Amino acid sequence: MKLPRIVIAILFFQFCIEAKAQWSVKHLDETQYTWNNLVKFKNDSLGLFMGDNSNILKTTDVGENWSKVLFKRKINLNDFQFVGDSVVYAIGDSDFENGESRISILLKSQDNGDTWDSVASFPRQILFSLSFQDATTGIVAGYSGIYRTTDSGKTWSSVWNYTLLDYLNVELKKTCFINSKIGFAVGIGNPKYGMYDNILLKTVDSGMSWDTLCTFKHELTSICFLNEDIGFIGTEPGILYKTVDGGLTWTEKNITEFWNGISFIHFISNKIGFVLGVQRAITTGGASSTSFSVSKTKDCGETWETFSSPGIPLNSIYFINDSTGFVSGQYSLIMKTSGKINELPSDYPWHLVQYGSAGKGLSDPNSLVKAFPNPTNGMVTLQLENSAPSPESIRLLSSSGQTIDIGDLKLNGNSFQLDLSGLVSGMYFLKVTFPKKTELVKILKN
Repeated sequence: MKLPRIVIAILFFQFCIEAKAQWSVKHLDETQYTWNNLVKFKNDSLGLFMGDNSNILKTTDVGENWSKVLFKRKINLNDFQFVGDSVVYAIGDSDFENGESRISILLKSQDNGDTWDSVASFPRQILFSLSFQDATTGIVAGYSGIYRTTDSGKTWSSVWNYTLLDYLNVELKKTCFINSKIGFAVGIGNPKYGMYDNILLKTVDSGMSWDTLCTFKHELTSICFLNEDIGFIGTEPGILYKTVDGGLTWTEKNITEFWNGISFIHFISNKIGFVLGVQRAITTGGASSTSFSVSKTKDCGETWETFSSPGIPLNSIYFINDSTGFVSGQYSLIMKTSGKINELPSDYPWHLVQYGSAGKGLSDPNSLVKAFPNPTNGMVTLQLENSAPSPESIRLLSSSGQTIDIGDLKLNGNSFQLDLSGLVSGMYFLKVTFPKKTELVKILKN
């Protein structure tokens, strides 16, 4: 018995998707939601993953295997940095300690992350970022401002705080140093009068003093400088800015795939870099479906190649070189790529992808788009609510994020039918883009 040509074509298409999948899952823990996490590598083999609830993982084989580092204290780890031959600094916050309602803690490892000691605490503080110029000199930044140490974190002095700009409070989220003298910090200032200020701070004296370089219209979420002149800033909503004069002026680079925000920027050279974004499609009832985008540039941010897909929200991206890279996300997800950024693996944990108020249902009662029957054996009807505007585009995506050709769809009133009988069993996504929002509908093909 011969298979119909269309079935053969679809099976071949699915085979090609799996054959050229670029990402592979290297770690996943469904018991660790880890809202915040970060993955970084010291060299070609040694890397660390850190996240909420003192979740620390270590690899020594280029991310093929990750072992848990035992740590007794419960700390939400926000940032860390390799310094020198074996030192690692990490900053995080804990809910309660010694009667304080909130405290931030600086941790230090002298054996590349195997064991950790607490070297400083900051009562009533939430510190998000750290930048060390060497093993003894560095800064930490957070809600109240910036602190600096010159004795490996034993003592700290306040070098910038919100009162310097007559703010009621401030929230500094990211910092970076490009050499021992020049560094930057981005955050939000709450002035006594007027709207919030999205500020960029700069130091030219190793963090001893800071000046406001400029302000932005949107909230600043990420920063990366390649040298004294060229740098990038990401915002929420997802706009990428580039400077070529040390931060004095900025040019907008609008990467449209990032609907909600740019969460991480990472460059491996003056030309090659990566940007990670989180997308969230909000429905009328407050439910949401999540997805992500990974973008790559080969010309210092002038043009970008982008791969976007429904999936678990990702928090960080780190490439060792142009052929080996990693992303980290919720549920302590760590994925590795051979260099390409497209295609998800066949064992991707689709059952953890958030959809709807409860996070796992195939049907969201508040959605503008309904799919039934779902699951389906073949034919599925897509129904638009009467209040829904005309969609700008409708796409069917495979579980790896690839667009599947479904031909020209013609609405019959507010509904249309989609024939999935020729597709292999599995999870698919219908992506419906409206003028002001996008919805994703999971469809399970039996």
